[in-house]
Amino acid sequence: MLLTRKTPWLRVVKHNPFASLRLFCFSYAGAGANAYRAWADAPFSDVEIVAVQLPGRETRMREEAFTAVTPLVETLVRELAPYLHRKPFVFFGHSMGALVSFELTRELRRQELPLPRALFVSGRRGPDSAAEPADSVMHRMNDADLIAELRDMNGTSAGVMSDPELLELLLPIFRADFSVCENWQYDDAPPLAMPIHAFGGVDDPGVSEAHLQAWSRQTDAAYTLELFEGDHFYVNHSRGQLLARVDAHLRGYSAMALEGASS
Repeated sequence: MLLTRKTPWLRVVKHNPFASLRLFCFSYAGAGANAYRAWADAPFSDVEIVAVQLPGRETRMREEAFTAVTPLVETLVRELAPYLHRKPFVFFGHSMGALVSFELTRELRRQELPLPRALFVSGRRGPDSAAEPADSVMHRMNDADLIAELRDMNGTSAGVMSDPELLELLLPIFRADFSVCENWQYDDAPPLAMPIHAFGGVDDPGVSEAHLQAWSRQTDAAYTLELFEGDHFYVNHSRGQLLARVDAHLRGYSAMALEGASS
């Protein structure tokens, strides 16, 4: 199915109806599709970029946000399924987005629906890695403590953090998203059959190289790991370098898609 702006679940970042490959992007906690707005200038060729827009944020602010992985993923399967046929695709997710894209892929496999050609996971521990105790409390923090944690994470602009009215709107989104991450539990299942490419920041205090290496246990296919300058939000500070590496991988998948279309 051709992508249009009619579905609230998808925001077209880089339109290319003739692309051989479609890249679905999943945002980190508290963010929406706008987190990938700057990717419109990505060097990708023959790739169409779309960002998944979850309820409760940006254009869907009036809708209730999900607070658990299972209902979120089940809904995503239903809403995105029409866009997973005819054109090969890959998933990219940062932090919470990596978790959501991983569980979405496993649910697509269970339902025998089309699967991504590859999974790009960023700033998220491998699913079977043990969580730190602090990971289980953020969605239950009082406002002052939660705001302090968000400042330390360095992912929200100073302008937003100093605006009480904006924070009043955003804190419920953060709580819902942190609940999704913190209440999720890993279920053992066979490794995926597609490559996994893991990315992270060298100074990320919560996601180490070893945590990223754990993603290698989730695939029977190729696995790569690349680190960039920056902390958890290196995706913003080292965007150019990240996009260049993603592009290098995408070129291979685009070529395979073209070969498959011509055979």
